[in-house]
Amino acid sequence: MDSEGILYKPTHTDRAATGVGASAKELQEYLAAFDQELAGDGDAFGADDLGALIATIYGAIHQMAFESYGDNTGELGTYAGDLQAMGVNQKRSEEAAGVEVDNVREKLG
Repeated sequence: MDSEGILYKPTHTDRAATGVGASAKELQEYLAAFDQELAGDGDAFGADDLGALIATIYGAIHQMAFESYGDNTGELGTYAGDLQAMGVNQKRSEEAAGVEVDNVREKLG
């Protein structure tokens, strides 16, 4: 913010949308890689009853966590699309306002 107020341009929203979208995609890739790494560990809890119990609890927690992370990264992708649309709408509004201001200027001479 400067002495003239907040400077906003539609490109700011476009840049933010690109960043949010890239972050969501990167997070999805990291989660997929981590999930594969965990799957590669095999039966880390042993074959006895206690190991089976731990594996069951771990499986439920793992599923809930990865569903939550997946849902959240999906929402980030949605927000990126919404930001992109906001930038497009802002640009169109500014262009339309510019045309109207030019029309008023022309009429006022």
